[in-house]
Amino acid sequence: MKTIRWMSLLGLLIMPLALSAQSSAEPDPNARTVMPSADAAQVSGLLGRPNQELFGVRFVGLNGRNIPPRDSMWLAPGVYTLTVTIDASHVRRPPTWGQSRPRNRIREDDRNQELRDNQIQVEVEAGKTYEIRARYNPDNEDSPYSLVVHRIRDN
Repeated sequence: MKTIRWMSLLGLLIMPLALSAQSSAEPDPNARTVMPSADAAQVSGLLGRPNQELFGVRFVGLNGRNIPPRDSMWLAPGVYTLTVTIDASHVRRPPTWGQSRPRNRIREDDRNQELRDNQIQVEVEAGKTYEIRARYNPDNEDSPYSLVVHRIRDN
């Protein structure tokens, strides 16, 4: 009986250590944007390059939480999962023949799947700008866009 109590106590003492030793490379679900400063990183989705099959993005989610759409934002150093919409005129698929939904309208389940597909995880450092773009892949009809960190610049 004493052994079980000691094991339970030992487990309770070790649990906080195990939790604190988790990888720091996990996004914080409570993360927020910060004010521009030298201690922050800028993430930009502006100005794609359509002639290079690169398109701008708008950020609509931060670590699984919805945020008002924006072209750029400032973040404290750390790891983030960014959800985006792609700023390309040909993003919307035409309707399937025989269905009555209007042109350029996507069903809600299709829209949710697109948002799940349009996520990228980035680790940002202070004093840098990260340019996030959507690369068009014409050979992949199911998922024609992949998100990339196009360029990292010092501020």
